[in-house]
Amino acid sequence: MNEWNSQPGNAETYAQAVLALRETMALATHPNVDVSAVLYWPARISDTFLQYIMERKPQALVILAYYCAFIQQFQDFWWIRNRGEHDLRIIREVLVDAGEMAWNAWLDEPFRIIQEQNQHPMQISGMVAPFPI
Repeated sequence: MNEWNSQPGNAETYAQAVLALRETMALATHPNVDVSAVLYWPARISDTFLQYIMERKPQALVILAYYCAFIQQFQDFWWIRNRGEHDLRIIREVLVDAGEMAWNAWLDEPFRIIQEQNQHPMQISGMVAPFPI
C-alpha cells in the first residue's frame, strides 16, 4: 500500500492540504495581495491534517516542509524572518529522531529551495519562483 494513503481518508486529507498550499502560493504571490496571505494555508488546513502534524506523521511533515520553503521567500518581513528554514530543520530532526530516515529524501527539494532563496533573495513584486508541489 502506498505510504501516502496507508489509512482510509489519509489521501484525501493530504490532497486537501496540498490544494490549499497551492492556493496559498498563488494568492500570496499575486501582485495586488498583502503578504499576510501566506497565513491562508494554516487557516485552511483541516483539523485532521493538523492532528497529523501534531502526531508527527511523516507525510504531513513533508507537506509542512513545502510550506516552510514557500514562506522563506518572505524572510524580509519581521514576522517571518528565517521561520521557514528554522522549522524545516526541526522537521528533519523529528523525522531522524523517529527513525523515519526514508522520508528525509522528500525534504531535499524544500531544502534546495531555501538554499536558493538564501543565496538569491527575491524581491516580492508579484512573480515568485514556482514550487514543484
